[in-house]
Amino acid sequence: MKKQLLFFFLILSTLLVSCSPTKSPYLSITVTAGEGDQLLSTIYEYDLSTKKLLMRGQVPYTSQYPLTAVDVKRQVIYYTGRDQSGLADQLQVYDLTSKQSQTLTTDLFAINELFVIDKQVILAASSKKATDNHIMPLASYDLDHKQFRFWWDPNKEDTTVKFAKPIPGTNRLYAGLYSFGESFTNLEKANQLQLQAGAEPPLYTVFEFDDRGNKIKKWFETKEELPFFALSSDQKQAFYSSATTTFTPRSYQFLELATSSKTPFTPFEQISDAFFEPGDQGLLLLGTYQKKRGVYRYDLQSKEVTLLMEEPTKAFINNFTLMEK
Repeated sequence: MKKQLLFFFLILSTLLVSCSPTKSPYLSITVTAGEGDQLLSTIYEYDLSTKKLLMRGQVPYTSQYPLTAVDVKRQVIYYTGRDQSGLADQLQVYDLTSKQSQTLTTDLFAINELFVIDKQVILAASSKKATDNHIMPLASYDLDHKQFRFWWDPNKEDTTVKFAKPIPGTNRLYAGLYSFGESFTNLEKANQLQLQAGAEPPLYTVFEFDDRGNKIKKWFETKEELPFFALSSDQKQAFYSSATTTFTPRSYQFLELATSSKTPFTPFEQISDAFFEPGDQGLLLLGTYQKKRGVYRYDLQSKEVTLLMEEPTKAFINNFTLMEK
């Protein structure tokens, strides 16, 4: 009887796994164009499975920095937009079906990161109510309960987000954090000494979080500039950019996390950001290759470079993020 029950549960678990929905990864890409009061952000989806590029919609570009994320599953675009005061940015949502926009927050000042994990919109944002609005904690907007919250109090802690990225296939993310106070002190010192190379960087630390704001583990730390950091799906290696000071040239390298060994990466003239694609067969890059800026895929085995989206004429690809539908 016990063997029969065990066999039954094995069959049941297999059926549940096979019936669970498979998430399909895609890139959400922000492109800005226009002049004066006519600036627009155009949002594209690049499906990594079908290899198709689709224009998903447009929203006004009114914020300090244009951030967007198209949520294909919900058929909406989340974006940053200036509020009625004209002095601060809020999280907004544009419904692709009804063509209507809605403002989801009221007390933010600026937003520097934006993506969706399951039922949470993840942000790095500063608060109007903070003593210093340069401090940007991680934050989230709960799509079920329509509630926004900071993950730590910017009036009690000066920890600031340099970057944040989702971990595909999970409800987790990783973020590069630093002390704004340390960064500001280093900048003042560089200005006083008139250092041509710029300020000494603060200590940057990359932590993993769950989508409730709980810190899971530390992945990496450095006293060099850390413009971006990408963690592989198997969490065995990273790809990142670094510079010794603010104005010194950037370098790009792979890092084996177990051994700390580094391998330089030189095919691209410039890289703004990067993600490992799910499965770690390729690297997804926003950068310049052979004098052409765009979104690329770099095959980690064959070293082949494939252009996924060329930057349009008289437009600029501001950013991209990895999402799932």
